[in-house]
Amino acid sequence: MSGFLNKTLSEISSYIRESVYSERFAGKTGLLQTVDPRIKFLALLGFIIVAVYVHNIPVLLILMGLAILMAALSSIPLRFYLPRVWLFIPLFTGIIAIPAMFNVVTPGKEIYGISVGEFSLYITHEGLWSATILVLRVAIAVSFAVLLTLTTKWNELIDSLLSLKISPVFVLVLTFTYRYIFYLLEIMSRMLLSRKSRSSGKVGAIRSWKLFAPLIGALFIRAHETNEKVYLAMLSRGFTGEPVRKSRSSPGHISIAFMSVSMVIYILLLMADHLRVISWAL
Repeated sequence: MSGFLNKTLSEISSYIRESVYSERFAGKTGLLQTVDPRIKFLALLGFIIVAVYVHNIPVLLILMGLAILMAALSSIPLRFYLPRVWLFIPLFTGIIAIPAMFNVVTPGKEIYGISVGEFSLYITHEGLWSATILVLRVAIAVSFAVLLTLTTKWNELIDSLLSLKISPVFVLVLTFTYRYIFYLLEIMSRMLLSRKSRSSGKVGAIRSWKLFAPLIGALFIRAHETNEKVYLAMLSRGFTGEPVRKSRSSPGHISIAFMSVSMVIYILLLMADHLRVISWAL
């Protein structure tokens, strides 16, 4: 049980520490930090949309290169940035895409396979192409999303979403989720530390889960009580159901230039994909 406790506590502390560390990038001097959050959100969203429509692997690789270049110009260490792009979601997507590579899912030209009697299992050209494009698209989407969150302070991002007429209900849910996940993690950390301080010796896995089941229930009760208290506090301060946003000035010349260059890149990449200016056969 001590191993489980130690791992859980270390993971909670690591998550909180890493989130706080990520906020520091938004205060650094770099390319994306100087762009208005509203323009930044629209521009990076545009790159994600372009990635969805592109069907050419070299063009997708160019988009990936642009994301890495923006990270470097925004003072984000690549050793910090790249693992967050490739070590979870794209890798998980790649595992999901593996069945699509085979002829039983995607018929096509055989590349490599095995045959046992009348049964044949092989990787097809069309399947490999589709799986590669899927993984690249997910990686690019994650790349630009991570850039947005790393280079924008949370309050500015929320205010920008409101300025762009995003649903206030969605923004409120997003705000509370972000804020109170740290609060609940802190409560869980204290509960686990309290349990650890009262434990001794080794406990089996089944007995360990029986001991931690009440903690899970207590956490749900605590979250519900916090929800009621926060809502009543908001009502007592005049909350009407609409989030309040700060007034923002017009985007500066750097933001306008960034959006203009981004739009030119959108057009060039879509044209290159449509006209097959760059091609690469697997």
